[in-house]
Amino acid sequence: MKKVILLLGLILISCSKDTSDPETIIETITIAPSLRTRITETTSSQCEYGGIDILVYNDENNNGTKDGTEKTYLQQTVCFSQTTNVQTVISEANLEECPASGVIILVFDDKNDNGVYDNGEEVFYEGTECYPQDSDGDNIIDSIDLCPDTPEGEDVDENGCALSQKDTDNDGITDDIDQCPETPEGEEVNEFGCGASQRDTDGDGVNDNIDQCPETPEGLTVNETGCEIDTIYIDPTNGITVKCPNANVGDVAEINGKTYVVAGSVNQVLEIIDDLDENTCVCTSKFTSMREWFRYSTGIFESIENWDVSNVTDMYEMFREYKVPFEQNLNCLDVSNFRYKTSIYVSPEFFDRGISNWDVSS
Repeated sequence: MKKVILLLGLILISCSKDTSDPETIIETITIAPSLRTRITETTSSQCEYGGIDILVYNDENNNGTKDGTEKTYLQQTVCFSQTTNVQTVISEANLEECPASGVIILVFDDKNDNGVYDNGEEVFYEGTECYPQDSDGDNIIDSIDLCPDTPEGEDVDENGCALSQKDTDNDGITDDIDQCPETPEGEEVNEFGCGASQRDTDGDGVNDNIDQCPETPEGLTVNETGCEIDTIYIDPTNGITVKCPNANVGDVAEINGKTYVVAGSVNQVLEIIDDLDENTCVCTSKFTSMREWFRYSTGIFESIENWDVSNVTDMYEMFREYKVPFEQNLNCLDVSNFRYKTSIYVSPEFFDRGISNWDVSS
């Protein structure tokens, strides 16, 4: 007869003399988290008169079954003789012997059938199996724990490391407070783990490492170097045309002693022209049509040679019946987008200062 007994940490197992069942589970004991001791009966092909298989393993997925990748700490088969009264006693190991707990397994011939090992009784197996230690209580055993002092309660990865113990981008700031987790190697960072290439301190859309104007006021339009773009400016390609493609209608700028106003309607343009104020001019980048603007006009008192007409597609009869000689040089006007170039009605006697540079190829 075979027995296994459990009494307050002492396990006594009893089983039938013989079985052909490939795996009859007698007892499974869990003493430490995910660490299990499993006792099963042997088959007749293993032990003629019966026996037990002892398995101690790490049940990582907590399914009560030893899976192929799970670590085994002890695996042993004990076969019994025909005439024995086998007892298997499993008890918890003391903490001095096993700091992380463990089991003491004793298999013997209980001749007097008292459930206790007595001197002189035959011992088939005796061993202590200590469970691996988990010093920081993160459920990752010390032998594979790369971060042995994990703060209590923090989640860890498969290596036993919490965010507060990792620095994935090696910038000197742990992952739990690193707001820029992919800092380029070697780049200095601030207290939040962000390098200059990851910061935009003035919020202008240009990162600090290339921002040449690091204190741009909020709301300003900037160029690729982070510096304010003059929304009303002189075209650097000719030094004459005043442009304002990104400005708002009504915006004003002082250029070369004159005030330029971003116009949004022909009436606004004509009001400024008729005002006879030589120091107030218009920026015309917003217009796509100047059809008949100066037809029958008796004079244009503002210089239009610096007008931006690059977006204008329609100047149909713009100067038809113009009444007075026109002495302004219009060579710098960009007429490449005009659709009705042959219908502008430009009379040579009125435009004696030059339009020879106009691109009328298309």
